[in-house]
Amino acid sequence: MLAVLFLVAAADTPGIVQTDIIQPPKLRNAAKVLSYEDYPDAALREGAAGVVSVALRVSSEGNATSCAITETSGYEVLDKTTCQLMLRRARFDPARDAHGAPVSGDFHAATSWGVGATFPTTNVKLDLNVNQLPASYRGPVKATVLFGETGRVIACDVSDSSGDASADQAVCAYATRQLALAAPRAVGDLVPAVAVRYVIASLHLQQPPRHD
Repeated sequence: MLAVLFLVAAADTPGIVQTDIIQPPKLRNAAKVLSYEDYPDAALREGAAGVVSVALRVSSEGNATSCAITETSGYEVLDKTTCQLMLRRARFDPARDAHGAPVSGDFHAATSWGVGATFPTTNVKLDLNVNQLPASYRGPVKATVLFGETGRVIACDVSDSSGDASADQAVCAYATRQLALAAPRAVGDLVPAVAVRYVIASLHLQQPPRHD
């Protein structure tokens, strides 16, 4: 199985969030960018698997103009295939600035290549106990998270709210404090290393201790 998870983040250079962008680039055709049929035959035969994180530069016209490998899978064929297909197939609505004008920005994506037991996950599932559930809480928080060159969180963006803004913020704060990865390796000396992961965090009411 091949899974593709996309994270939107706007930046001047890959991995550095651009603060004047109000609406980052939006991928219009996520389901059509990559599929299992795209798995390179040579990689399948060799059992090559891994996660590839990339930063696509998206122009103000919505075209992907460049692709940088910010986290290598360790296999050149998987890295190159990811960039080639995303540049060829991805279609975007461009980023927008505070005035609503289209501007260029970066779109970060993580792609998992693997089959069966070799399939690496890009999901991070969290179960967090709280003393009180917010009244407006309706379900798990989904957030896309960027990990920098040290493996620590450098950005957290809520993609699907729990229904409560304070709960969403608390999840990102927890992720920033507690989550870490092995330091990602980029391809190229001038490319900042950035790994993309997808956090799904559920809040649970902490049960009081029993006194028998």
